[in-house]
Amino acid sequence: MIEYEIFLKQFLPKLRSDSAKLLNEKYKLNQMEIASKLGITQAEISKYLNHINTDAISYKIKKKDVQEFVTNLINENELQAQKVVCRICPVNSKTVCSFKIK
Repeated sequence: MIEYEIFLKQFLPKLRSDSAKLLNEKYKLNQMEIASKLGITQAEISKYLNHINTDAISYKIKKKDVQEFVTNLINENELQAQKVVCRICPVNSKTVCSFKIK
Protein backbone atom coordinates (compact mmCIF):
# COMPACT_ATOMS: atom_id res chain seq x y z
CA MET A 1 0.00 0.00 0.00
CA ILE A 2 1.25 3.47 -0.76
CA GLU A 3 1.43 5.97 2.10
CA TYR A 4 -1.75 7.83 1.25
CA GLU A 5 -3.70 4.56 1.03
CA ILE A 6 -2.44 3.69 4.52
CA PHE A 7 -3.70 7.08 5.69
CA LEU A 8 -7.15 6.66 4.10
CA LYS A 9 -7.74 2.95 4.72
CA GLN A 10 -6.01 2.35 8.05
CA PHE A 11 -4.88 5.45 9.96
CA LEU A 12 -7.91 7.71 9.49
CA PRO A 13 -10.54 5.02 10.24
CA LYS A 14 -8.58 3.96 13.35
CA LEU A 15 -8.26 7.55 14.58
CA ARG A 16 -11.96 8.18 14.00
CA SER A 17 -13.00 4.89 15.60
CA ASP A 18 -10.86 5.35 18.71
CA SER A 19 -11.86 9.01 18.99
CA ALA A 20 -15.57 8.24 18.63
CA LYS A 21 -15.36 5.63 21.37
CA LEU A 22 -13.52 8.01 23.71
CA LEU A 23 -15.90 10.91 22.99
CA ASN A 24 -18.85 8.61 23.72
CA GLU A 25 -17.51 6.81 26.78
CA LYS A 26 -15.53 9.53 28.57
CA TYR A 27 -17.25 12.71 27.46
CA LYS A 28 -20.76 11.19 27.08
CA LEU A 29 -21.35 12.79 23.67
CA ASN A 30 -24.11 11.35 21.52
CA GLN A 31 -23.55 10.20 17.94
CA MET A 32 -24.61 13.51 16.36
CA GLU A 33 -22.27 15.48 18.64
CA ILE A 34 -19.39 13.13 17.87
CA ALA A 35 -20.10 13.34 14.14
CA SER A 36 -19.99 17.12 14.36
CA LYS A 37 -16.67 17.07 16.24
CA LEU A 38 -15.07 14.65 13.76
CA GLY A 39 -16.63 16.14 10.64
CA ILE A 40 -18.24 12.88 9.49
CA THR A 41 -21.77 11.51 9.39
CA GLN A 42 -23.76 10.08 12.28
CA ALA A 43 -24.03 6.82 10.30
CA GLU A 44 -20.22 6.51 10.26
CA ILE A 45 -20.11 7.12 14.01
CA SER A 46 -22.73 4.41 14.53
CA LYS A 47 -20.57 1.96 12.59
CA TYR A 48 -17.49 2.85 14.67
CA LEU A 49 -19.35 2.56 17.99
CA ASN A 50 -20.99 -0.72 16.99
CA HIS A 51 -17.77 -2.19 15.56
CA ILE A 52 -19.24 -2.55 12.07
CA ASN A 53 -16.48 -2.92 9.45
CA THR A 54 -13.82 -1.97 11.98
CA ASP A 55 -12.35 -5.42 12.59
CA ALA A 56 -10.14 -5.12 9.51
CA ILE A 57 -8.45 -1.97 10.85
CA SER A 58 -5.09 -3.22 12.04
CA TYR A 59 -3.33 0.13 12.38
CA LYS A 60 -2.25 1.02 15.92
CA ILE A 61 -2.41 4.52 17.40
CA LYS A 62 -1.17 5.19 20.93
CA LYS A 63 -3.97 5.89 23.41
CA LYS A 64 -2.22 9.02 24.63
CA ASP A 65 -2.23 10.41 21.07
CA VAL A 66 -5.95 9.71 20.68
CA GLN A 67 -6.57 11.34 24.08
CA GLU A 68 -4.56 14.42 23.07
CA PHE A 69 -6.47 14.67 19.78
CA VAL A 70 -9.85 14.30 21.51
CA THR A 71 -8.97 16.76 24.28
CA ASN A 72 -8.19 19.36 21.65
CA LEU A 73 -11.50 18.65 19.89
CA ILE A 74 -13.43 18.98 23.17
CA ASN A 75 -11.66 22.27 23.89
CA GLU A 76 -12.51 23.41 20.34
CA ASN A 77 -8.84 23.82 19.54
CA GLU A 78 -8.95 22.50 15.99
CA LEU A 79 -5.49 23.83 15.11
CA GLN A 80 -3.89 21.81 17.92
CA ALA A 81 -5.98 18.76 16.97
CA GLN A 82 -4.70 19.16 13.40
CA LYS A 83 -1.12 19.31 14.70
CA VAL A 84 -1.64 16.06 16.61
CA VAL A 85 -2.87 14.35 13.44
CA CYS A 86 0.12 15.64 11.48
CA ARG A 87 2.54 14.49 14.19
CA ILE A 88 1.20 10.94 14.39
CA CYS A 89 0.33 10.53 10.70
CA PRO A 90 2.13 7.65 8.94
CA VAL A 91 2.42 9.61 5.68
CA ASN A 92 5.87 10.96 4.95
CA SER A 93 6.23 14.49 6.33
CA LYS A 94 7.47 15.68 2.92
CA THR A 95 4.05 14.86 1.45
CA VAL A 96 1.64 17.78 1.20
CA CYS A 97 -1.34 16.99 3.38
CA SER A 98 -4.81 18.25 2.61
CA PHE A 99 -6.50 16.64 5.64
CA LYS A 100 -8.43 19.17 7.70
CA ILE A 101 -10.47 18.87 10.85
CA LYS A 102 -14.09 19.59 9.81
